[in-house]
Parts: sequence; C-alpha cells; structure tokens
Amino acid sequence: MIRGAIVVLAVTLLAGSVRADDLTAEQHYQNGQDAYHAGRYKEAISEWEASYALSREPDLLFDLGQAARLDEDCALALRYYGEYVRQPSPGDHTQQAVDFVIEMQRCVDMKLTAKALAEVKPAQPKLVTPAPPTHPGRGKRVTGVLLGVGGGVLIAAGVGLGVAAARAADQVRDACAVSCDWSVESARDAEGRRDEKLSWAFYGVGAAAAIAGGVVYWLGWRDEDAAPRMMVAPAGGGVSAVASWRF
Repeated sequence: MIRGAIVVLAVTLLAGSVRADDLTAEQHYQNGQDAYHAGRYKEAISEWEASYALSREPDLLFDLGQAARLDEDCALALRYYGEYVRQPSPGDHTQQAVDFVIEMQRCVDMKLTAKALAEVKPAQPKLVTPAPPTHPGRGKRVTGVLLGVGGGVLIAAGVGLGVAAARAADQVRDACAVSCDWSVESARDAEGRRDEKLSWAFYGVGAAAAIAGGVVYWLGWRDEDAAPRMMVAPAGGGVSAVASWRF
C-alpha cells in the first residue's frame, strides 16, 4: 500500500509539472499576442520565444517571423520563416512563409548592398587652410569612377544570380518533365525564383550606380575643362600671356 501510494503521488506530481509547463507556455503566448496586437513587436518576439522554448509549437515560428518582419528586422524574420518552412511536416502557412523568405532575403541583400555602396564613398578631405584646388574636377571624377565600378560589380552579381536562377529553372523543368515529387522540387523552384528577383534588383541598383557615376564623372570633367588657363610665350622685347577659360 505504501509503495502504491508513492507511485500514485509521483505520477500526480509529474502530471502537475507538465500542466504547469503548458500553462507557462500558454501564458507566454497570450502575453505575446497582447504585445503583438498593441504594436510592441520586440516584446511579442521575447514572449513567443519563451513560449516556443517550452512548447516547441511549430506555428510559433511563423508568428515569430511575422513579428520580426513588422519590427523591420529582416534577418531575424528570415531566420524564423526559414525554420518554419524547413519543418518535416508542412504547416498551414508554408506557401506564405516561402514568399516571405524570398521577400526577407531581398530585404537583407538590399541592406547589405546599401551598406557596401556607403562604404565606397570617398572621404571628404579636411583642409587646414583654404586654397584653390589645382584640379577642381578631380574629386568628382574619382567619385564617378568609384560609382561606375560599384555599379559594374552589382550588375555582374545580377548576371550571376540570373544564371543561377535559369539553371534552377532548367533543373526543376527536367526533373518534372514526366513526374516529380513537388515537395522536393519546390524548395529549388523557390530558390530559383528568389535568385531571379534578386538579379533584377542588382541590375537596377547597378545600372543606377553606373549612370550616376557617368554623370558625376562628366561634371568633374566639365569643372576641370572650365578652369581658367594661362599660357606664357616669348615675344619680341618680352613675353606675352594669354588667359582662357570655358563657360
């Protein structure tokens, strides 16, 4: 009887512990819901992460992606959407999550591109004493060259992504020429579509940078060509000086 009572007590305590954990997960989830609907997305992410750690409820990954996306944290949203898509069993929001994966990847890439373009801007020199520049258009021409090179790099990256997208499309088409397991090929198809969209984004940014570089270079050339010039030449009984400029 004593042994039976101990077993019953242990089972009761274990069941109570499991129910307490479930209640804790549910409480975190509800707190996250309240924060999410109030627009406090960072707080919602914190509460749902705690709930997921306790319950491992797959749909929480999608909810976390939504909160991170609305909080404009593209990298974190990409992580949670990706984890949701990679679940062994597809969830109710799988296709929507795949679309958000593509969108968040583009967001991450665009932020990295903007950061790279910001880093190639030449630093403005600090002059101790003001003095007329010897070559007034050189700075603009250097900037134009840098922008042109940056645009060329982005266009080249776009070409690479376009080639990758075409290769992925060919692989999916060949694999599904007769029949295929779309659950296997869908990820490759989604990756190809993502690369295609990114390639166009890189084309656009690269072309804009190249055009801007050309315009800035031309402005620098115009400033250089418009600078006044003086020519001194020997003449009978002395020298002659001729000043010229363009406008």
